[in-house]
Amino acid sequence: MTRAVAPAADDPELVHKLRVEVRRAVAAVEAFAEYLPRRVYRQAKRELRSVRRAAGSARDWDVFAAGVGAWAVGRPEAERPGLDAVLGWAAARRHAAQAALDELAQDHLVAIEQLRTEVREAVRRPRDTKGRTLGELVRRLLTERTAELTAAVTADITTDADLHRVRIAAKRVRYTAEVLDDWLPPGVGDDLYPRLKEVQEALGRFNDAVTALAHLDEFAAHLRRVHPDLWERCRPAVEALSAHHIAAREHDRVAFRHWAEGWRNRGGGWVTGD
Repeated sequence: MTRAVAPAADDPELVHKLRVEVRRAVAAVEAFAEYLPRRVYRQAKRELRSVRRAAGSARDWDVFAAGVGAWAVGRPEAERPGLDAVLGWAAARRHAAQAALDELAQDHLVAIEQLRTEVREAVRRPRDTKGRTLGELVRRLLTERTAELTAAVTADITTDADLHRVRIAAKRVRYTAEVLDDWLPPGVGDDLYPRLKEVQEALGRFNDAVTALAHLDEFAAHLRRVHPDLWERCRPAVEALSAHHIAAREHDRVAFRHWAEGWRNRGGGWVTGD
């Protein structure tokens, strides 16, 4: 976390790595919840959630700006004013998001370091394992996670929010499996990880498009209200960029449907219960 809030945090990859590591930490805390006092478990979830949200905002603007920059190459000159305005606006919002992450770090960094010590010291024998080994507990947890993903995939998916729930469920399966990989039955990851990566990539792109469209709508609404003359200059670029993201969103919606059909045909996950 220290690296992601240092001056070097201008490198988007540091914030991205912070988000990944926080998600893995959450997966570890959830996986070993039975080994932790309830107070420590709840505090760990709360602190990690705060960091993830702050880093998520900065990461969203990084992805948005990178997408605009890549798409802008070779666009007509008439779109240049709008593209420059969007990129400048995104840079300002990214700066604000990083400032929020820096401020949170001052409040939470010491608390998280202290919490890490508490977690190590608080680990103890589970209250009720019903005679199961750690490997059996791990298997049960991953079975539950894959069942949650299957439920999300087989539900009536009609909105962007429905697909977001699938994306979160897939992440929970993947991070749980990665954290507990040493205790999984041999060969489980060989089949599971590629399929989870496939849906995460499709829904990750889908989410990026949804987020980009929300950012562009906000940008356009602001200009129409406050700077109508500037909006007319920016309008060609914003409308073209919005059309690009709408097409990308629909492409990955179709990609998800193909993936979901394969998941359902195989009965969901590949981990069975005890």
